[in-house]
Amino acid sequence: MSQNQIEMSLSRNMARRSTLVRVAAVAGILTAGVFFHAATTPAAAESVGTVTFRNYTISVVDLDRSIKFYTEVFGFTIDRPRVKVGQVIAKLVEQENVDAEFQWLLKDGARLQLIQYKTPATVPTPRRVAVNQQGFIQHAFEVSDIDAVLGAVKKFGGAVVEASRITDKQGKTRLVFATDPDGARVEIISVAKPAQ
Repeated sequence: MSQNQIEMSLSRNMARRSTLVRVAAVAGILTAGVFFHAATTPAAAESVGTVTFRNYTISVVDLDRSIKFYTEVFGFTIDRPRVKVGQVIAKLVEQENVDAEFQWLLKDGARLQLIQYKTPATVPTPRRVAVNQQGFIQHAFEVSDIDAVLGAVKKFGGAVVEASRITDKQGKTRLVFATDPDGARVEIISVAKPAQ
């Protein structure tokens, strides 16, 4: 791969980065969690072929409630028709007698899969996951009106972690954790836009 091709690839990948990564870079904030790297080294890219981010999945207790939460609060749209699955995925998900239903949602090019297991039933999380717990801990959204979004979070079955509210030293970036109706942690970020 030539240097020019590498630079073009980096440029394309940078354009695809999530809002979270851009906000973290602008605000100088690093939080524990999943960040999508802008690029891989050419050697790694050549050794594994093309790799494209497809989706992330949240197991939920009530699929309809979670669809309403993510579409109404964060503006996700229904990406495809709802799908019922059964034994065909049993081996993949390492469960027996599977009866599940999932819905694809789309936002800013990122796909979220919400899945409700009826058999075996989805096991509710007793509390929100600690930020230092290994594995996926949160997803994040940059918003223009943090107070309106937090009101919507409460209205559609989520909760706001009031004690987590912070503002940067310049008073331009506000952050707070909330949870979706199943307790999945959501970081909400508001960055004041410079006056024009």
